[in-house]
Amino acid sequence: IFYIPTKGVELEDNSVRATDPIYREDIDWVIKRLITRYSYMFKNYHEISGTTEERIKQVLGIVFP
Repeated sequence: IFYIPTKGVELEDNSVRATDPIYREDIDWVIKRLITRYSYMFKNYHEISGTTEERIKQVLGIVFP
């Protein structure tokens, strides 16, 4: 499971994503609560941060060590 916190990731209006910052924070809060509640079920959990390029490198480094 890869979790990308909303901090440091700009809202992008690409006609697909919601652009309401309050909605975005509410959804992030729900995701964090689910992660906390069910973390005992995860074999692999990774928090990913940084620029888009840095996040891609992090994920690739985990998927293809």
